[in-house]
Amino acid sequence: SCSVSQVAFHPSNPNLVIAGSESGEMLLYDTLDGNKSKLPVQKSVIGGGGGGGKGRGIDSSSSPIIEIYAPPHTNLLKTVSKDGVLKTWDQSNLLVPLEAINIIDGGVDGELVSAGFSADGTSLAIGHESG
Repeated sequence: SCSVSQVAFHPSNPNLVIAGSESGEMLLYDTLDGNKSKLPVQKSVIGGGGGGGKGRGIDSSSSPIIEIYAPPHTNLLKTVSKDGVLKTWDQSNLLVPLEAINIIDGGVDGELVSAGFSADGTSLAIGHESG
């Protein structure tokens, strides 16, 4: 059981609901699958690191997810977590992310408090607890 920290509908597949948890887990629900138990149809491994990640603790990141971006007409998903890790996921296999990148300087203390992708997904704005 995990607490959900972010949720988003997939823009080109509205029966898919994508959720990110306080433990850094990704969950994918299909509202049309007839699943009476309300369990996710896909679920990541808590702390799943990812392919090209470099930096502090990326391979064991289990920080709360604060933003989810689901580009239309693609199987890719992007998440940002409080520890400043941007992950790219393949929604057809959420076991571990495809890539994990540290987006804040390792010398900066504290966590991200907010993040937001531009509508086209090419830009990311972040808010850090230090300002």
